[in-house]
Amino acid sequence: MNFYNKVIKSKKILKRSFDYYHHMYYCFISTFTGSLTVNGFKLKALKKFLQVKYVLKIREKLDPYIILLIAFLKVTPSIYFLPMRMGRIVQGIPLPIFEQKQIVYAVKWVVQSLKLKVKTFTITSIADLLISTFYGKGPAVEKKKEMDNLAIKNRYLLKYLK
Repeated sequence: MNFYNKVIKSKKILKRSFDYYHHMYYCFISTFTGSLTVNGFKLKALKKFLQVKYVLKIREKLDPYIILLIAFLKVTPSIYFLPMRMGRIVQGIPLPIFEQKQIVYAVKWVVQSLKLKVKTFTITSIADLLISTFYGKGPAVEKKKEMDNLAIKNRYLLKYLK
């Protein structure tokens, strides 16, 4: 394989990975703006989202798209728990989930952690939460770590799955 073929192959790989992350970003943002919608006012949610992007750009001096994508990718789970009754206790069996469900869970955790902090979504609270998840801190990242630890503890339950 000559140099020219290697370059073409690497460009195809980069384009494929770029398309994947572009698709992931679009899914994250559409789900996130949908969760910010109140009483059916989608335009207000989009306006608030644009203001959050502006605040992220000013505070972090980085591209807000990168901040949002990395923040949501750090929160994205790879497993979920299938409840199974064993005796009197309901145990969770860890199972892998598909990409769309991962996105829904990630956005759901971010929105839930926002609701725990404040009752109404302010632009600064949303930006603070996204910045903290970008740096690997915050309640949504802790929830993902808890789920991973619980999956490791419950992996012995996979033998009961039929």
